[in-house]
Amino acid sequence: MPKTFITGHGPSVKYHIRSGAYPDLTIRCGRIDHDVHQAVLCPRSKFFEACCKGHFEESQTRIIDLSDDDAGAVSRMLQFLYTHIYDDGISGTDKIMMNNALTYAIGEKYELPDLKAFAKIKFNSNADHIRFHAFAPVVNAIYETTPAEDVGLREDASRICARHVKEIMVDPEWRSIMKEHGAFALAMSDAATKTYGDQIEWLTFLNELNDRESKAMDKTW
Repeated sequence: MPKTFITGHGPSVKYHIRSGAYPDLTIRCGRIDHDVHQAVLCPRSKFFEACCKGHFEESQTRIIDLSDDDAGAVSRMLQFLYTHIYDDGISGTDKIMMNNALTYAIGEKYELPDLKAFAKIKFNSNADHIRFHAFAPVVNAIYETTPAEDVGLREDASRICARHVKEIMVDPEWRSIMKEHGAFALAMSDAATKTYGDQIEWLTFLNELNDRESKAMDKTW
């Protein structure tokens, strides 16, 4: 099974993976084992502290299995825990924003508020360069991987989508997402209302959309 050893601690230290000494914990994700240090992970996360100090199997085996999580997000999480930053490692705005969304989600899952804050900053830094068609899977991932009470990225995504609301409201893929995630549809509508206010153009568009849907429903009966 492939192994990585993570070293470097502090924002000024470049993250790198190499053979090293004295790891005392293994983070397993699929076929990859990350050899890490309790002294780095446990003070930063109540989850990892509980695994290492509680009455769990992990405290005996010193192996924490995160194979249910996204492998890239796990790697970025560990990189951040050691260096306080992480590299996206890819190009393309849509892929980068998906990476940041998944990293934010893993920060929520393992109680890492600093990681969530950093992922949120990186997510929003790419907001002006999105292609709204390719952004749909990112929004879907945000609403599937974060709890309803965590509105951090949800509000950001809704605000971004409000800029393209007219295109989104008539796009089949986006409409499917709105039906599946009612909270997103409501949040985007609220954000769009704040953006457009009481502008006649916005209200006219909504009325025309409602009329089209009503006529379509009448034809099905």
